[in-house]
Amino acid sequence: MFVLATQGFSLAVETGRTIFLSGESFEVIVKALNAEGKPAEQDVTLQVLEQTNVNGRPGERLVEEHELKTDGETGQSRLTIK
Repeated sequence: MFVLATQGFSLAVETGRTIFLSGESFEVIVKALNAEGKPAEQDVTLQVLEQTNVNGRPGERLVEEHELKTDGETGQSRLTIK
């Protein structure tokens, strides 16, 4: 069987919930898998965004940015956002 990958890896981001209050701490788990679906070591940038609404127009504002490296054996990186 021959598989041609269009992407070198894929990322998944997990948190305990989907919405957090400003100033609330939470843990983020980033998982990287290679084209074969196996854990991958990757350098990634995690951005924390705040949803905004200005004059009735929804948008996003960058709050924090973190450089992470996923583990080659598990494909995971964990970070607590404060």
